[in-house]
Amino acid sequence: MAQATKRLSLLIRIPGEDEGQRAEALPTLTLQQLIAHTLREFRDNELLVGNPHAYSLEDGAGETLPLDIRLGELMLDEGTTLTLVEKPQPIPKKAQRAAERLYLREVRQSESVRLHWLPAVVGRRSEQLADNDLLVLDLSNWPSGQRVSRRHVALVQEDGYYVVQLLSANPVTLWRNDQPVVTLSEEGERHPIEAGDLIKFDRSDIQLKFIVQKAG
Repeated sequence: MAQATKRLSLLIRIPGEDEGQRAEALPTLTLQQLIAHTLREFRDNELLVGNPHAYSLEDGAGETLPLDIRLGELMLDEGTTLTLVEKPQPIPKKAQRAAERLYLREVRQSESVRLHWLPAVVGRRSEQLADNDLLVLDLSNWPSGQRVSRRHVALVQEDGYYVVQLLSANPVTLWRNDQPVVTLSEEGERHPIEAGDLIKFDRSDIQLKFIVQKAG
């Protein structure tokens, strides 16, 4: 009878979690696979995006580890701490890097996306339109995503406040504390948005929660 492969006990520091999370990982896993497993395990964490290629892993010295290497090849000690780190993203020419960590989370799909830049456009990618690089969330393949306009809404910052702006005549409703605040129905309409607010796309089932992680 073949002997079971011994698992390696690790601690993984994850954004949004107060303490390092214990992981019992097979030494045959690559670091890229370990990241994918971690994201599935912590799917309910609002500060984690679903794309494993958006992350790297750092060792205790802050050195980025090669993702194609297997855990067993690293010769790690039991209880070694690794840190899950979001990779930096290039900022489009017409945008500025967001000063805070901003996310949109689709509440029914439980999927988050990081807003690395502002203005951040939500809609559907289209080669017939300009500024595809400003698109932070492409809803083309989501359930009812075809009911979303190609350039539907944008999140911008004005005078220290975050604002949602309608880019089409396809309405959205802003909800706060389970109550509707305002419906934007005319192109160019805008309204301040706060952390925890929901953007509900009126002609689809898509609901995006706006999340702000304060610095510090």
